[in-house]
Amino acid sequence: MNNRQRVYAALEGKPVDRAPVTSLYNFLYHEDHFSELTGQPAWKRSQWLAMPAGQHAELFAHIHAQAPFELLQPHPAASRSWREQQEFVERDGRPFQHDKKKDTWTPLDSRAESGHATDSHANEKQLVFTTADVDRLVKITPAGQLQADGYHDFIKAVVERFGRDEFIISQGVVGTFYRCHEYVGLTNLFPMLIECPTLIEHLSRKMLEQNIEMIRCLAAGGGDAIYIDDATATCDMISAAMYERFSLLAADCAKGGKTRAKYKTSNRLIIVQRNGLPMKNK
Repeated sequence: MNNRQRVYAALEGKPVDRAPVTSLYNFLYHEDHFSELTGQPAWKRSQWLAMPAGQHAELFAHIHAQAPFELLQPHPAASRSWREQQEFVERDGRPFQHDKKKDTWTPLDSRAESGHATDSHANEKQLVFTTADVDRLVKITPAGQLQADGYHDFIKAVVERFGRDEFIISQGVVGTFYRCHEYVGLTNLFPMLIECPTLIEHLSRKMLEQNIEMIRCLAAGGGDAIYIDDATATCDMISAAMYERFSLLAADCAKGGKTRAKYKTSNRLIIVQRNGLPMKNK
């Protein structure tokens, strides 16, 4: 029983020789422990994430050999054009990332405050105040364009190398509810469910539309599963009624209905919603 067979059997409730093992977000584990896993300086992590897909997959294979998780999660890829305009050089003994188009030089030898490879912070600025603002600012990029831009390049390369024997999670999308914070601010988002529900519902549907396009792009990479991740839509954060109005529409899409009929992805794609139950397309 190889890893892929083992994971499918476990998901379907069938006997397995042993339980499959992985780490949530193992792509983040790879980044945090890049030096230990590769023997290379930590700053070369940034170079790895800008490599052509084939070269990226070669180093991914080395990392996988050092940390052989049984559910693989390839790294998200930036657009191919962005990756091609990056170069990595050392100046006066310091490593820099040079964006050749913008002619910017970013030092790569500073450590993030958290101690992780990178830090991220939620947006707290409100950018939309009306549904017209949403329609003007939120532009939907079709799945075909995302594929053409190379956002699933790393997934395709890893699937080509490991897809026969390994269960591959083709990344995922952030839940529609949490994504709304990108336009209204995370702190603002919660009171706006009561004060501006029509605006948040309209924004949620826009976020859902873009998420569906990204899911289609990820599914085209050929992996076995994607995830929908939203840690702000649990019962300790919002009410059941709010969940049904602002977040459940994403689950409804995954389960079926008019939206899914319009945006078919893959017959074998497994969708796992982290604040819900695993669901398998029929």
